[in-house]
Amino acid sequence: MSTNTSRLLKISGRRQRSWLRWVAVLASSLVGCNGGESTSEENTPVPDPLTFSVGEQGPFNAGYRSLDTSYESPADKGTRSIALNLWYPTEDADGVNPTYSMLFADDDVFEDAGLAPLAYAEGYPVLVHSHGFRGYGGNSADLMRHFATHGWVVVAPDHTDNTLLNAADPLPTAHYFQRPLDIGAALDALDDLPSDDPLTGKIDLGRVVLSGHSFGTYTAWACAGAAYDIDSIQAACDASELPEGMCLPEEVAAFATDLSEPRIRAAIPMAGGERDTFFGTDGYDAVDIPMLLMTGSDDDVGAAGLFDLVSTVDLTWVDIEGGCHQLFGFGDCDNISNEEGFPIVNAFALAFARAHGLGDDDAAVTAIVDGSDNVSDKVSFQQK
Repeated sequence: MSTNTSRLLKISGRRQRSWLRWVAVLASSLVGCNGGESTSEENTPVPDPLTFSVGEQGPFNAGYRSLDTSYESPADKGTRSIALNLWYPTEDADGVNPTYSMLFADDDVFEDAGLAPLAYAEGYPVLVHSHGFRGYGGNSADLMRHFATHGWVVVAPDHTDNTLLNAADPLPTAHYFQRPLDIGAALDALDDLPSDDPLTGKIDLGRVVLSGHSFGTYTAWACAGAAYDIDSIQAACDASELPEGMCLPEEVAAFATDLSEPRIRAAIPMAGGERDTFFGTDGYDAVDIPMLLMTGSDDDVGAAGLFDLVSTVDLTWVDIEGGCHQLFGFGDCDNISNEEGFPIVNAFALAFARAHGLGDDDAAVTAIVDGSDNVSDKVSFQQK
């Protein structure tokens, strides 16, 4: 095991010391707490969050809440409703733990916790996340929690019709363009919170990074601007490779519209590969933002084919030895423990987000992003 891996794994004691080190400074910036709202944004700010190690928990704990939003679907002009899962920094040290999708408890997050003071003068930066096939918004909760402890707000929609508790079978063709639209709707919801919401006016939608797991990698490439191959989609419909009777003309036409999300500065597709039915052989190269592809060696998703296919995108590929499909979700891989694997994923994702989402040029962050610090001897790093 490399020195860097050991450094990442021995974090529990450092988390306690980090918390104790900053708690006095954080407390001095507060004048009180009122119904979960921070009252300190005009007082002395907390220490510079760009000094926090990307491989360790930040100085905050993580809070969680949920809300709903809706928008008009372009195919049938009907209303599509989605649930949003929201993580954010808190100073609360105890509370009720959330249960995602009524099944998965998270003992390290506090539901409806108070909001921590702004760590970034411009507002909380945003990570927006797309879950996998028949997944749920909290599927990658360890990553969501990690970003929240570093002062980020994280939002993950439950993609209606393709969740653990709500799965259409067959999956409508419309879902393939609704997924990227769900991401835009989630960001719109953060931009249109009620005036009395503690987060209102404190979210920086000019600094947004997107991550996606499994089927969510498709969402990530679509939102990043990959160009759809309409002829290929129509051919798949004609050959019944997409659900029979679902390829309505208005649905196919919807793919010809702009499904990209311009507020996203960088994207992190995880545990996914090539989808030539939708983007063909050239569509990926329409992307003009940095992309970090993360995979595991025990999960053959066609990532090598995707990496070879792309020629003009600023693309980094990180493959983690022993990683399974859920290394980027709820974990429990056979050949790498959560205690070893999650910190590797978190360090790369946060370093990439800070570099490309926040313009962080710190030497330690840059070394991870350019591959000079591979974080672990289990990482294979390639970059275009």
